[in-house]
Amino acid sequence: MTTLGHEGDPTASRARPPVPDPSRSPSSSPGSVATTPRVLGLDGMRGLGALSVILYHVVDSTWDARAIGVAYSLSRALSDAITVFFALSGFLIMLPFLLAAAQSVPLQSIGRYYRTRAMRIFPGYLVIFLVVNFVLGAANVQNVRNPDFAVGTITDPATLLANLTLTQSIFPATLSTGILPAWSLTTELGFYLVVPLLALGVVRFMRRRGPRLLVLFAPGALFVLIGTITRAGIAIGHLSVEGADLADLNWGSNWFAVLMRSTLAQADAFGYGMLAAATIAAIMSGKLRAPRRRTSVILCGAIAVLIAASLVAMKADIPAVSPICIGLGTAIVMYLCAVETITHRAADNPLIRTLEQPVVRYLGSISMSLYLWHMPILQWLAGLGLIVDSYPSLLLVLGMTIGITVTLSVITYHLVEKPALELGRGGRRPRRRRRSLS
Repeated sequence: MTTLGHEGDPTASRARPPVPDPSRSPSSSPGSVATTPRVLGLDGMRGLGALSVILYHVVDSTWDARAIGVAYSLSRALSDAITVFFALSGFLIMLPFLLAAAQSVPLQSIGRYYRTRAMRIFPGYLVIFLVVNFVLGAANVQNVRNPDFAVGTITDPATLLANLTLTQSIFPATLSTGILPAWSLTTELGFYLVVPLLALGVVRFMRRRGPRLLVLFAPGALFVLIGTITRAGIAIGHLSVEGADLADLNWGSNWFAVLMRSTLAQADAFGYGMLAAATIAAIMSGKLRAPRRRTSVILCGAIAVLIAASLVAMKADIPAVSPICIGLGTAIVMYLCAVETITHRAADNPLIRTLEQPVVRYLGSISMSLYLWHMPILQWLAGLGLIVDSYPSLLLVLGMTIGITVTLSVITYHLVEKPALELGRGGRRPRRRRRSLS
């Protein structure tokens, strides 16, 4: 991927900014595939999202966290931060496919795509799970709603196999076993599987019936519709179950919880990102014009409104509203970051400058390891007797969790994740031939 920089044009804020000309782009030459820029700010968003999840779990998962009041209320606003990751995936995974369709160039290799996605997820996850289960003994042995719930080492063959294959969240008996946050990786894999099929459908339609702008938005709109309908169906069905509560709906050993953790129920989060990707693909291919700065200001106001709506919904105990607000807000931020990148205005944007700080970007690079390590580390610390019952103890547990998690994540990323991803992309550098002494 290439990074599009700032050209320093003083008139850029007054004139309608230029966008890449697909007719002059190498990606539109015969036999080539579409190339996408590295959108500035997205790595930082991923890093901040990971920190938000850690903060929420530290406050929510410790025994006496509710006693500290304000911190618990604030942490609830971060409880749907996983939506940020799904929206980011929807944007980043779908953008190359939609751009190829919009520019009428070949799609990327489907085989290489699947190989890259598998190498992105499985090597890092397997190493972390094996260490958590067999070294730390900090895996969830049973479902978290089980009265006999315990943290330790999984020895049951069926449960162990389900966790090794990332299928634990598709069976009621093994749901929430192993590493609790890993359920989202299974949801991501479900999304990865269907993306090429959606892309092929878009390409076939556009080639047979001519390029139509609305076709680019169809996959995202479809995912938003699927997610909304699925969640509504789960809620209606759950209400008909006598004695059921919200915790059972989310994490119990039942098919409602399995469906709630599935790609179907989380499809709307992916869909918001896909809609943002469709808009950027249309701009980069010349089908839409890049917005003026005043439009960006209006969208920033919309983000503030969505954040406020999410906080109000949490305060009013209406959990269904928050994921929608966060998903829409994330999509708008991604859209703004992409527009600022392709129009060479990113250097003037304070939000992007913040998200592009080296430390924040690096946290984004190791975000998957951060996401997987933090909960077992938190449970391991809880096993040592660390309890949150005051602000000092909260800061102690939070600091220890972040410190240990970041250290382990750096090791996992550089020794496992990064080499595996390079191997999946075919990025191993060929060995140089040694010069002959003769």
